[in-house]
Amino acid sequence: MSGGDSPRVLLLTRCSPFQVPIFEGINEGGGRVEAVVEYSSTGLSRPALWVRRTKRVFGDKWPIPAALRLSAAGEAEDPVVSGLIDKLEVDLVVVSRWDLLPLSFLGRFPRGVLNTHISLLPELRGKHPIPGALLAGMRRTGVTIHFLDAGIDTGAPLLQEQIPILEGDGRRDLEMRAAQRIRPMYSEVIRAMKAGRSPEGGMRSTNLPCHFSWKRQTGSEPPESLLLDWRAPSWFIARVAEHRDCHIRFRERDYPIRSVVDRGERPAGSGDRPGRVIAGAGSRVTVVTGEGAVDLELARGAGGGEPAARPEPGGIIPSGRWPRWQEFTAWVERLPASVKLRELFLFSMDFSMCGAFL
Repeated sequence: MSGGDSPRVLLLTRCSPFQVPIFEGINEGGGRVEAVVEYSSTGLSRPALWVRRTKRVFGDKWPIPAALRLSAAGEAEDPVVSGLIDKLEVDLVVVSRWDLLPLSFLGRFPRGVLNTHISLLPELRGKHPIPGALLAGMRRTGVTIHFLDAGIDTGAPLLQEQIPILEGDGRRDLEMRAAQRIRPMYSEVIRAMKAGRSPEGGMRSTNLPCHFSWKRQTGSEPPESLLLDWRAPSWFIARVAEHRDCHIRFRERDYPIRSVVDRGERPAGSGDRPGRVIAGAGSRVTVVTGEGAVDLELARGAGGGEPAARPEPGGIIPSGRWPRWQEFTAWVERLPASVKLRELFLFSMDFSMCGAFL
């Protein structure tokens, strides 16, 4: 890594909890943030709105010159971005939550283009690494600062740090922990660039590659509700329902689901057809899955009453079609026990209780 003067940085970002720690880390390490371009799908048609918002986010953390260089753009090759690069002699670009960048852009900068990804790459590359870590039941994830290339989070890592995942954590908990790591990480990366050395820090990934996004694995993104795919393992269906709105379709009506519990192994004699109802009472239904069974609690009807209709034991509930769940669940099963917070099957139900549902 070549040394020399302070990196002259262009920050490409969109509103996120990581904007301020990235900026602070660059400054703390001795870099110079020359300008910020925030992603805007509306381009320059309404720049004043998000420029004011960005100034509120950063507040007095901006040096005076950069305060005049807040811009909006819908793509990296926008004339606004090109003009800033040429005018300010930018030699390093730092990206946070930006779209894929073309090779013609990536090759313009002597010090390269860096990205911040919330996982220990190559684990959980892709658009939704935090939900991926939660679905996998991991006891840790991390932050990776890496060079961008033409792939999706496939560039060479510069620095990685772990962050713990605790029982009951959600997306915001992990975002807050990641934000606390990002400032010192960028400070170290910039100091290392100035000194012509590699950043000091350990690489702690399992090196088991996985590409996760909601759309890739389940076919849609939040806030769209998911139709459950009974072919998937019970543990995966239950964890998806922790983080996404889900529903079942019965008699041509959609019924929202309040909760899903992994029931572990199927009871003897229940059959192996995914979607088969094996027990039910009131708003509760027990359903066979590709591996195991789940307890569903359906949302109450208008006025808090029972659902208008409930699948009866022996019936079949139609299944959704999640396109790549097998890819993800196979990856989870390959993870070493040392990184798993939860086992795949939490417990097995005593199915002698099923009669109480009938």
